[in-house]
Amino acid sequence: MKPPARPASQPAASGAVVAGHLRAEAEQLRAANEQPMQAMDAHAVVDQAIGVLGVLGPIAPADGFTVLRVAVEVS
Repeated sequence: MKPPARPASQPAASGAVVAGHLRAEAEQLRAANEQPMQAMDAHAVVDQAIGVLGVLGPIAPADGFTVLRVAVEVS
Protein backbone atom coordinates (compact mmCIF):
# COMPACT_ATOMS: atom_id res chain seq x y z
CA MET A 1 0.00 0.00 0.00
CA LYS A 2 1.41 3.39 -1.00
CA PRO A 3 1.47 6.29 1.46
CA PRO A 4 -0.86 9.18 0.63
CA ALA A 5 0.57 11.72 -1.77
CA ARG A 6 1.70 15.00 -0.25
CA PRO A 7 0.15 18.13 -1.76
CA ALA A 8 2.55 20.09 -3.95
CA SER A 9 2.25 23.09 -1.60
CA GLN A 10 3.73 21.04 1.24
CA PRO A 11 7.45 20.42 0.62
CA ALA A 12 9.24 17.54 2.24
CA ALA A 13 11.08 18.46 5.44
CA SER A 14 14.82 18.04 5.25
CA GLY A 15 16.69 15.96 7.80
CA ALA A 16 18.35 19.08 9.20
CA VAL A 17 15.00 20.78 9.76
CA VAL A 18 13.56 17.73 11.49
CA ALA A 19 16.68 17.37 13.66
CA GLY A 20 16.45 21.06 14.61
CA HIS A 21 12.82 20.64 15.65
CA LEU A 22 13.69 17.55 17.69
CA ARG A 23 16.55 19.37 19.43
CA ALA A 24 14.26 22.30 20.26
CA GLU A 25 11.58 19.97 21.60
CA ALA A 26 14.12 18.07 23.71
CA GLU A 27 15.38 21.35 25.20
CA GLN A 28 11.82 22.41 26.04
CA LEU A 29 11.21 19.08 27.78
CA ARG A 30 14.45 19.42 29.76
CA ALA A 31 13.43 22.91 30.89
CA ALA A 32 9.94 21.68 31.84
CA ASN A 33 11.44 18.86 33.92
CA GLU A 34 13.83 21.17 35.78
CA GLN A 35 11.20 22.83 37.99
CA PRO A 36 9.68 19.58 39.32
CA MET A 37 13.17 18.22 39.99
CA GLN A 38 14.06 21.32 42.02
CA ALA A 39 10.80 20.98 43.96
CA MET A 40 11.60 17.34 44.76
CA ASP A 41 15.08 18.31 45.98
CA ALA A 42 13.62 21.07 48.17
CA HIS A 43 11.04 18.65 49.57
CA ALA A 44 13.80 16.22 50.55
CA VAL A 45 15.68 18.99 52.37
CA VAL A 46 12.54 20.04 54.26
CA ASP A 47 11.89 16.40 55.25
CA GLN A 48 15.45 16.13 56.56
CA ALA A 49 15.06 19.34 58.57
CA ILE A 50 11.79 18.08 60.07
CA GLY A 51 13.58 14.86 61.00
CA VAL A 52 16.35 16.82 62.75
CA LEU A 53 13.75 18.78 64.70
CA GLY A 54 12.09 15.51 65.71
CA VAL A 55 15.40 14.13 66.99
CA LEU A 56 16.31 17.29 68.89
CA GLY A 57 12.98 17.57 70.68
CA PRO A 58 9.65 15.81 70.92
CA ILE A 59 8.17 17.51 67.85
CA ALA A 60 5.62 15.79 65.62
CA PRO A 61 6.28 16.04 61.87
CA ALA A 62 3.32 18.38 61.32
CA ASP A 63 4.57 20.63 64.12
CA GLY A 64 8.10 20.47 62.70
CA PHE A 65 6.81 21.83 59.40
CA THR A 66 5.07 24.66 61.26
CA VAL A 67 8.29 25.48 63.13
CA LEU A 68 10.22 25.62 59.85
CA ARG A 69 7.57 27.79 58.19
CA VAL A 70 7.56 30.27 61.10
CA ALA A 71 11.38 30.34 61.14
CA VAL A 72 11.44 31.21 57.43
CA GLU A 73 8.80 33.93 57.88
CA VAL A 74 10.75 35.50 60.75
CA SER A 75 14.12 35.44 59.00
